[in-house]
Amino acid sequence: MNKEKLRLIVSSVFNVSDLSAKTRRQPIVFARHTYCYLARRYLKRSFMLIAKDVGRKTHASALHSYNQVVCLMDDPEIGVLIKRCISLVEQVEGYKEGCFYWFRDDSMLDFKPAMFISLTDGVYLWKVIDMETTEMFFRKHFETDGKITHDE
Repeated sequence: MNKEKLRLIVSSVFNVSDLSAKTRRQPIVFARHTYCYLARRYLKRSFMLIAKDVGRKTHASALHSYNQVVCLMDDPEIGVLIKRCISLVEQVEGYKEGCFYWFRDDSMLDFKPAMFISLTDGVYLWKVIDMETTEMFFRKHFETDGKITHDE
């Protein structure tokens, strides 16, 4: 996870285009607060660096944003969006680009081998692998007990 991916996730969930905009419009303010919270929690960035990421001058702005998100977590409207961001960040953190995983979406009955390509505009890109041509490779490199595994 890096700050660009985090910015992309927050922007897509809150449907805003620029987290650094100098505005007090509520959607942008909540998105900016959420970015500050997630950058501190998952990227372990200093409050000063986080403030610079969102176009603010001092660490106090990022600290205030972090504390606001802690208070807003139980809000019925904003809390849902914040938790959605957290969920997406935790999902993305587990995947490494170019690695192979066992993949299943809602339309598949069983797991298929796939390569995680990237996260683009909030959408996961996967390349499902043809089992007939790669069967021997996967027998050597993967456990087949249904767990998501990856080859590094």
